[in-house]
Amino acid sequence: MAPINPRTLTTAIVAFTTTALLFIYSRTSIRSAKRDAARHRAADGGQFNWRNESLRKHGALDRPEGPNLMGALFSSRKQKDNNRAPAASNKAGEEALQTAKGRRRAEGGRELDGV
Repeated sequence: MAPINPRTLTTAIVAFTTTALLFIYSRTSIRSAKRDAARHRAADGGQFNWRNESLRKHGALDRPEGPNLMGALFSSRKQKDNNRAPAASNKAGEEALQTAKGRRRAEGGRELDGV
């Protein structure tokens, strides 16, 4: 075993810090990308549209409104708590599921049981 000196101790601390920062950065960027994609999908009518995205990037279309980065980071905990509301408040989701099931039956496909 190598002797413990300031150099080996510093190396271990730097490795741990770098790993922690990389982990936090990757989790945050993935969460941000998902949130942005959902916001852009909602602005495009439920499906991501590459043409509209290109127009937004070049300034021809307005960007979808939503929280800024800091607001989104600090509000994610509140949203998780609000999502734990009773199931009766999710009527829109249940109606969408029933519509999808009916569409699948009409097309002759399999039913969506647990989806």
